[in-house]
Amino acid sequence: MKIRTVAVITSLDTKSIEVAYLAGLLLDFGVQPFIIDVGAKKTQDITADIDALEIAHSSGHMWESPFDVSKSEMISVLRDGLEILLPELYRNETIDGVISFGGLQNTVMSTQAMFALPIGVPKVVVSTVACGNRTFESVIGSSDILVMSSITDFTGRNMITDTILRNAAAAVAGMVLQTERKELISEKRVIGVTLMGVVTKGASAAIELLKEYGYEVLSFHSTGVGGQILDDLIEQRVIDGVLEFSAHELVGELFGGYSRGTKNRIGVAAKAGIPQVVTLGALDFLDFNPSSDKFTVEGRKYIYHNEELVHAKVLRSEAEMIGKEVASRINKSKGPVVLLVPLKGFRQNTLPGEPLFNPEIDGIIIEEIEKNLRSDIPVIRVDENINDAAFSLLAAQQIYKLIQNKLEPGEKHE
Repeated sequence: MKIRTVAVITSLDTKSIEVAYLAGLLLDFGVQPFIIDVGAKKTQDITADIDALEIAHSSGHMWESPFDVSKSEMISVLRDGLEILLPELYRNETIDGVISFGGLQNTVMSTQAMFALPIGVPKVVVSTVACGNRTFESVIGSSDILVMSSITDFTGRNMITDTILRNAAAAVAGMVLQTERKELISEKRVIGVTLMGVVTKGASAAIELLKEYGYEVLSFHSTGVGGQILDDLIEQRVIDGVLEFSAHELVGELFGGYSRGTKNRIGVAAKAGIPQVVTLGALDFLDFNPSSDKFTVEGRKYIYHNEELVHAKVLRSEAEMIGKEVASRINKSKGPVVLLVPLKGFRQNTLPGEPLFNPEIDGIIIEEIEKNLRSDIPVIRVDENINDAAFSLLAAQQIYKLIQNKLEPGEKHE
């Protein structure tokens, strides 16, 4: 049996002591270390399997020395080179997983390369910036990277560094030894369903129906990261169809707030030409932290979702913008698409007497969409709230019909 191998990405010129310790741990745990050195200076203590010059060469930069360029250019080139090199090492079975450790520069370089690896490949990052006020967007992106805080900085071994690196080595070794190398492919057709708490009841019911229809269903929480991951999987041709039960991130794109972070919700599936059913789930409110964001509740209907998050009904001008933008993105559809309109509310708390009940605002969104929508795109008005069972049934039926008409029996992706 082939010995499993873990790539270790770090700077040998400043962290050779820690690398030696980590490499020994990996060997103790039954995996072979493969050292990738992103440091500029060579060290006599450890010989890297791949050094900075080789990384640079992999991206077409035929340097004779890393010192031929500025530090910022060196980091940029090494980042690009690793992004090319690491997937190649995985494809040719030189490595089976990857671990990196260091500060901000090492974290950015290594995680950029990890983004290019398939979901399921073991990836561990031990970072000095994985704590405090640092956000994880640039560290994790839409990948399945396991991130550990180093607690202390890397200046040699000490009781904390030893403990953290041992845990990290055990984690990556365990994943590599216990997982199989296989492509992310399902024998079933794959449906991506977006949801969030305020439409969970309706979305969950639709998901169960789709499973009964024989689909593989992947759900995505539409609060920024979820939509990014869905769109990435669409572009990777993993997803056969989308049930857009909550495109709330589109509101974040337009106005900011907690659910910002995506770039083209609805539009990615439209461009890909895969079947898509779009509801208006969760398109009628902003979500924001009243103590830190620029929004106010003045003049709005609102509720507290929790202690730090307010859900506030959009205003007329915002509703008009949302409607026009939804129509614009649906209009770009290259494949089959249906719009489902829940006439009794786009989320929970929107029925008569409830705090976000405002049929006038909902009506503006609907009107703007229908006014600007391509005439050949079907619009189905449903006299239900989005969380009602009848709406869930119709949504599941519609995406089922679109996919059955799009793909021949036994066919997966185009």
